[in-house]
Amino acid sequence: PVGATAEHRRGWWCHQHAWPSVAQRYSTALKVAWLAKPHWLAPPSLDAFGNANERMEAVMAQVNRYGPQQVMLYDPKGEENCWEENYWEKSCQENSGQERPLTRLMVVPNDWPRQVPLPPKRRG
Repeated sequence: PVGATAEHRRGWWCHQHAWPSVAQRYSTALKVAWLAKPHWLAPPSLDAFGNANERMEAVMAQVNRYGPQQVMLYDPKGEENCWEENYWEKSCQENSGQERPLTRLMVVPNDWPRQVPLPPKRRG
C-alpha cells in the first residue's frame, strides 16, 4: 500500500477451491494457525499451529458459514518451494534464533466477492 513501510506484513488470497493446489506447494509437515481478531496482526506462538489438514477442515467450515478467514501457514521443513515470492517473517523467530518461514493466507469463499462495492455518489 502507498505509504507502508518496506517491512509491512504481506500475505496471499486463496479461494476455497484453490486450497489443495496451494497446500501441494508445501511439505507434508505443513502446520496452520487460525488467526482471529484481535490477534491476527502479530504472528502466533509456535504452539498455536496444528496439523494443516485438520485445521483447514475447520477453517473451510467457517468460510462457508461466515466468509473470509485468515490463517498463517508454517512449514518447518519448507524452503523456497512455496510461493514464487515467498515472504519470510523476520519478526517471528524460534528459540534457536533461526527465522522460520511463515505465510499469511486469507481464505475466501469460491463466489467471493459476492458484490463489488460501488464508489460513493457525488453530491452536487
